[in-house]
Parts: sequence; structure tokens; C-alpha cells
Amino acid sequence: MSARRDASGRGLLAAVLSSVVLAAPAFGASLSLWAPDGVCLICSTITSTSHGPSIASYPDQVRVHKGWPVLVDIGELPSTQDGDSPRFESLTIRCWLREQETLNDIPYEHEPSYSIDLHRSDNFWLATDPLTGLTEPNLPRDGSIVMLNLALTGIATQPIRIANAWVRFSLVPRLHNRIEDYGSLHDLYPLTRD
Repeated sequence: MSARRDASGRGLLAAVLSSVVLAAPAFGASLSLWAPDGVCLICSTITSTSHGPSIASYPDQVRVHKGWPVLVDIGELPSTQDGDSPRFESLTIRCWLREQETLNDIPYEHEPSYSIDLHRSDNFWLATDPLTGLTEPNLPRDGSIVMLNLALTGIATQPIRIANAWVRFSLVPRLHNRIEDYGSLHDLYPLTRD
């Protein structure tokens, strides 16, 4: 994808999310999933925590299609003063491929699914602060929205990948509306068959 298309896609995604976020209550961490027009996925997430039970996304399964972002709640993940998210351990994203015309949003029995586990120590979470230029972990936490652009790979065993990823702090007052890109390694983050 060209840098120009990437920038315009990111701008559109940010604009759409702004309207969604302004209407949303200020609680917990969120995940936005987006796929280009022509791609249809059913996705769910599980957030593993350092203490307490794992958190299933709300809603449980979402349809990601038609080039529109879908926002899901991934749980309450309080942060420390320095921005760490000590309760967050990992985020598991699981998706099923769908035809655009399929109306059912519930996975079928024995239907293949594809997933990825993003642990807190994974380089995936590294982001460069646009104000300081420092690259440091930027974990999901209350008031943040992790935005993932999912794409198809054409590879049978790993048909879905994370093409781009950003974090937005629109619910954190001192970081209002700031977007940070996660690192440039996203091509190395395919969802593999379960």
C-alpha cells in the first residue's frame, strides 16, 4: 500500500472513530477493527489479565466489513502515572472469513478460525511518541483505542494479517486526539489457523 493511501485510510479511520468515541462512555480500553471493502470477517477478542478472569470483548463477535471500523470494548485496564497498563497481559484476536452476503455473525461448528496472541512483551506494542520521538511500549489501557487494519494475504494457512496498527488516546485528557503508529513490523503479524 502506498504511503499516500495509508495516510488517507488512517485519516478516514480517525474521523469515523472520532464520531463514535464522542458518543461512547469514557470507560475501559477499546479496540477498533477495520478491513478494506470487499473483505468480510467475523472477529472476537479475549484480553488476558495479570489477576482476575480473562475479559471477552463486548460485543462477543463483530462483523468487520465494507471498509468501516467496528469498535469493541476489551475491558477495564487501569494505567499508572507513567502510562503503564500493569493489568494487561495479552490480547488474542480470533477471526473467521465470511462471504459478504452471509448474514450469520456466529461461527459455525468446525469452521476454521485464525488467531494471533499479542503479549505485553511483544514488539508489536512499541510506538513512537510524535512529541518526544521516543519509542516505548504503548499497551492497551483505559481511555485508549487500539486501531487495527486487517487485510488478506492470499496464503491458505495464514489468510489474514494485521496490515497497520495505531493507538489513539481520545479519552485521555492530556493526550486528547493524539494518534501514535505502532512499529513497522506489522507484516510479521499474521493470524494463523487454530
